[in-house]
Amino acid sequence: QQGDLTGAVASYRRAIAIDPEHAGAHFNLGSALQQQGDLTGAVASYRRAIAIDPEDADAHLNLGSALQQQGDLTGAVVSLWTAITLDPQEATAFAQLGLVHLSAGNYNGAMIVLKQALAFRTLSTQQAELVRRKLEEAKYALTRAWAGTEPFASQFCAAVPEGADKCCVCCAKPGSSSRCSKCSAVLYCGRECQVQHWKTHKKSCAAVKPKVLVTLKERCHMPGPAQ
Repeated sequence: QQGDLTGAVASYRRAIAIDPEHAGAHFNLGSALQQQGDLTGAVASYRRAIAIDPEDADAHLNLGSALQQQGDLTGAVVSLWTAITLDPQEATAFAQLGLVHLSAGNYNGAMIVLKQALAFRTLSTQQAELVRRKLEEAKYALTRAWAGTEPFASQFCAAVPEGADKCCVCCAKPGSSSRCSKCSAVLYCGRECQVQHWKTHKKSCAAVKPKVLVTLKERCHMPGPAQ
């Protein structure tokens, strides 16, 4: 298998040499490097893929996974929320985000997004079983936290840099504050980017209930028990 990965990496590098702007080749290279354990290379490849195609939800998802493996939980949260914003029906992104929150000690946030991942009923049997186990871990840890026997890191979300998850979904400009008026789930730096992005966003916009993602993010910051 390692030999196959080595060959794949070489193949993707050749493809990139021919067409440096091929987002798919950068994504596939990142995936192969991540499987090889080269997280630094994987992160760089995913970031390059996103720079070429910022609306690729899978690239943001994989970047979040690689950042979590690197121990950059804050970066992982930002990337995974971006993936969810771009594809609100992606159960895997919610599941991965739940694992990040659980690792960080934000048990309430973990429970909220893990439950959401299961609600889609699109996870494989193996994935769903893992999510259920992690959900039980989060419930148990939250109970111990309230009892004072377990460290409780509700401050984790507060550690995410202000504005880090407020980038324009079209051009990635930070500090963006204009939301889609229909779903409130995506941010734009201005009308030009909103008009440019509408052709892509209108498909997912119809699938998002108004303010659902915003509400989920706010609830993930709450220190109290998940409802």
